[in-house]
Amino acid sequence: MTNLPADRAARRIGFVLFDLDDTLIDHRGAATTAFRHAVGRWDPGSTHDLDVLLELWERLEREEYDRYLSGACTHAEQRVRRLERFLPVLGVDGGDADVLTAEFQHYLDAYVAAWAPFADVTASLDELEVAGIGGAVLTNGDPRQQRLKLERTGLVDRFDRILTPTEVGAPKPRPEAFATACTMLGLDPERTAYVGDNLEVDALGAAAAGLIGIWLDRFGPDGMVPAGIERITSLTARPALL
Repeated sequence: MTNLPADRAARRIGFVLFDLDDTLIDHRGAATTAFRHAVGRWDPGSTHDLDVLLELWERLEREEYDRYLSGACTHAEQRVRRLERFLPVLGVDGGDADVLTAEFQHYLDAYVAAWAPFADVTASLDELEVAGIGGAVLTNGDPRQQRLKLERTGLVDRFDRILTPTEVGAPKPRPEAFATACTMLGLDPERTAYVGDNLEVDALGAAAAGLIGIWLDRFGPDGMVPAGIERITSLTARPALL
């Protein structure tokens, strides 16, 4: 589905910036696997509805990670805060920050073990390479963890750079995050596409900064696509402008 202005659709892009989580790496799948493992430890024989608990866990992750991105807490602190808010729902007294950090590590170990790229990633990157189109990653994640994801999944050498708010000075969707990434990589924003799974943070954020925003809508359902945004459901569903 193409919903681009004619002048933009006519331009062939020369570079693609990618989001990482739920775009290249199946964060949702890995996090769900890790969550079920961790709840089995935190609340053995739990009678709680795991789907309801998972929904809460995902909401707490979003809220606390947004606090981290805003500078209100550190990356380590947002992990502790998630457990401080979640464990009481299970009727569990988590303890102090050191204890909660150790408990979060059980979740983290299972999360790392479950990291995997989506099935369409390698073929898509191969196609871009054949077409002479370069690629890099711009993610809101922690720089050390995000690099480790790409290393563990064998993708790290497929990208020119891995950029996070630490390098570009701001998180997505702030325009300066995309603009600084383009400056650092020597890119013309008008010939640079940004591909990500979050419509507002990725596609609309990129478009507002002058890039070509491509929304990777892996999980659906189909929704309204704002003007100026390209929607795809798979990385191998190659938009015409590529």
